[in-house]
Formats: sequence, C-alpha cells, structure tokens
Amino acid sequence: MKLLKTLLLTLSLSFAIWAQLDTTAERFFMYVYFYNSQENAGARLAFSTDGERWLKYNDEKPLFKPLICDGDDPLMRDPNIYFDSKTGVFHMTWTTQWRQDNIGYSSSKNLKEWSEQVMLPLGESVPNCKVCWAPEFFYDDIKDSVMVFWSLERGTIGKEAFYSMTKDFKHYTEPKTYFRPKNKFGEVYNIIDETLIKVGPQKYYLFFKDERDPGQIGGPAKDIHFVFGPTPQGPWWQGPHDSVSYAITKMFYEGPTAYIYGDELRVVYDPFLTPSSTDRSRVIKLSLLQGPDAPDSSAWTTGPVMKDMDGGNFLPSHGSISEVPKAKVLQLLYNIPDNTPYQSWTPVTQDDIVVDKPAAPIREYRLGKRNVGCGTGVGLAFLPPIAFKAFRKRKKKN
Repeated sequence: MKLLKTLLLTLSLSFAIWAQLDTTAERFFMYVYFYNSQENAGARLAFSTDGERWLKYNDEKPLFKPLICDGDDPLMRDPNIYFDSKTGVFHMTWTTQWRQDNIGYSSSKNLKEWSEQVMLPLGESVPNCKVCWAPEFFYDDIKDSVMVFWSLERGTIGKEAFYSMTKDFKHYTEPKTYFRPKNKFGEVYNIIDETLIKVGPQKYYLFFKDERDPGQIGGPAKDIHFVFGPTPQGPWWQGPHDSVSYAITKMFYEGPTAYIYGDELRVVYDPFLTPSSTDRSRVIKLSLLQGPDAPDSSAWTTGPVMKDMDGGNFLPSHGSISEVPKAKVLQLLYNIPDNTPYQSWTPVTQDDIVVDKPAAPIREYRLGKRNVGCGTGVGLAFLPPIAFKAFRKRKKKN
C-alpha cells in the first residue's frame, strides 16, 4: 500500500511538470539567451512547442559562467547553439568581450555538462581586427559543412559580416567577408547581428541590424533588414534601400533570430533601448519568401507576444531560437533517456584549434564618412580611441 501511494504521488508530480509543455507535440524550439543587465553571468535556456509560451529551464540559472576573453572581464553576450544531429552534440558560441579578436566556444551532449571553454581566434589573421561580435553556427547543406559567421570590425572599416567553415569544430578555413552592403554613394556601412535561415531550395535569408546612427543617414537606422541568395554566402539580392531591403522594424532593434512555425517565418529581435517592450517579433507567410522577388513590406505582420508558463511576459536579450529534437528536450527536462544512435564525439580543447591563414593580404575598404556609426548604439561613442588602444591582449586558457 505504501508503495502504491508513493507511485501515485510520483505520477501526480510528473503530470504537474509535464503539463507545462505539450509533450505530445512533435516540434520543439529552444531559445538560448542572456540579459544585458547580467552579461557576465552566462546564457540561459527556454523551451517551447509553439514559439509563444516558453518554459524557462532550471529557473533561468546560467548554463555556465563565462571564463575566457582577451582581457579581464569575460562576457557571454549573443549566445547561439547549433545541434549536430550526427553526433547528438550541442555546439555553443558567444561574444566574449566588447573588444576582442575571438569568439567563445563550448559543447555539450546533454545541455548540462559543458566542455572546456575555448577561444576561436577567428579575427587574428584579419589586419587591424578590433571586434568579433554576435557569432552563429549554421549548417551549410550545399557544402555539407558548418558555417560560423560573425560581425567583424577592422581598421577604418565598419563592422562587416565574416565567415569561416568547419567540419569538426577544430579546423577552420580562412576568414572571409560574405556580406558588405553599400549606401547610395557606394560606401560600405556598419552592420551587425547577422542571422541565417533556409526557406526553400537554394533560398537563404540573411537578417541583420543596420548599425548606423539615424542622424548620419538622414532617416531611420539601427533597425532590422534582410537580403536573400542561393547559398548561405550569397551572392545577395540587391534591394532598393542601400542595397538591402526596407526595414522590417522601427528604430532601435537588434539581435534578430528566425525560425519557421507552420507556414510562417517568424523573426524575433531585441528592443535594446526598451527592454520592457513586448514588440519583439514580425511574421510573414513562408511562401512569400520563396519566389524570385522580395515580398512587399505590407506582407509582414506583428508576431506573437512571448509569454512564460505563468503568463508573464518573456523578455530576454539578444539570443537564438532553433528547433531541437524532441528526445533531447524530454531527456533534459524529464530524464527520459534518448536512445538515438549517434556518432562518437571527442570534446574540443584549445590546443585543437587551427585557423587557416589568408593566402594573400585581406583587402581593406575605407568606411564612408556618412556611415560610421558609434558601433554600439549606446554607451561607447563618447570614449576616445586612445582608451581602446590601452588594452593589452593576453590569452587565457581555462
């Protein structure tokens, strides 16, 4: 009798937990994110079956504390996680500091235990590299390889979209630019926070933030735009607004991430100046993105307001949403074994990292005077350049 009562109590508790997510659903989404007010603390996770109601994992405790950077203040901003279905491994990358030539990397099989934190020195071979920001991993099904891409600032040039390829997360190809929009004067201008998504055969959309200040271009800026092309590296469609699309948001939005739900593409973003705002997503019919032309601006509508499981507003900072296997989610949340057969995997260490050097010097382009931007949107524009030159780089291995 005592055993029966214990069993019934266990089942009732299990049901109460399971009731928070629809475990009969076949599609599960994972959101990895941080908070601007706690950028030193680490990334958090949340899960959803519809992209609207999110279950915050482990009471929003960080996955792990950031330990690596070029300097004394490790950060964990702009986290992104890619799931490798062959090995069953989650690969995470993030921005390690405000001014650095590397990005962070760690991996996990269960989202609980994480491997050694590694710095990927992807900016070291780029002349005058000042910044590597907002990295992401993306599986390139054309090359059967993983593309790592990020925003890089160098010399007199603003932030551009750079990329490298890897098959094993140890060896990385020579970093190259793959997206550099120009204004009506033919001048390169600042962009950051690129994110990629495939919407159909040979159709990839790239969303990003125009990092210019509004006063410098005589109109709205620091907003979200897009381009599209036949591969994850372009060539990109040339739009009517400074060689890209119209803005799909108002001013002062950044950190876009995109996912597909049903027949919709949803783009979620971060209102970095108004963190309490619930205006965080735009939605468009997937079919409208698959033709040869860009969809009309009127095709975009306001997306759902994200809520937590208690009905409160879910308001994370810049993060990434991706679809992950149901078995992995149930394993993490409810300790249900994942019996999927995976290939073996050995975690990466700092000594494993190799980045190809450029065969020839990377060409530099001078940034247009009308398109400089302060680089962050807020907070750093007033600092004199000499303050940044005072930083002494030293690598840390943790």
